Amino acid sequence: MLDYLSEPATTNADNRLFVVNNTFVNDLGHGTFMQVGTATTLPILAEKDIFAGGGTICSPITPAPTPSHNYSGSNPMFVDAVNFDYRPLPGSPVINAGIDPGSGAGQSLVPTEEYVQSTSNAVRSGDGKIDIGAYEFDDIVKDGFGG
Repeated sequence: MLDYLSEPATTNADNRLFVVNNTFVNDLGHGTFMQVGTATTLPILAEKDIFAGGGTICSPITPAPTPSHNYSGSNPMFVDAVNFDYRPLPGSPVINAGIDPGSGAGQSLVPTEEYVQSTSNAVRSGDGKIDIGAYEFDDIVKDGFGG
C-alpha cells in the first residue's frame, strides 16, 4: 500500500519516513502494508496507524520501523468499512489510544486534517486526546447520525 525508496537512488537530502495517523485497510488478507527499499538508512517512524486486515506491516524490516501506539487487531470497529467509511465507532479500541507524536524534520506530526470521501479534506475534530488512525472519533458518529 505504501512503497518508499524502492526506486533507484535519488538525490533526496535524507531518507526519513514519517507514517503517522494513517488507516491502512487490506481486504485481500495478505501482502505488505509498507514496503521500504533497502536504500533507507534511518528507522521509519510509524506511529498511531491502523493496519486492518491480514498482512506484514513492514518489509524489509531493516532498518526496523519505530512503532508506537499502532493498532493491528482484527476489528478496529469502523463505521462502514464496506463503503470506505473508516471512522471509529463508539467503543473502538483506537479512540483516545494515541499520543502526541511530537515533530519530525522540524515539522509538527500532530494530525490537523482528515480525508473526506471523495478527494477532499476537513479539519480534524478532537477532544485533546489523539485517536489512532486517520480519523478522530466525533459526535456525529457517537450520536448515530453517520454523516
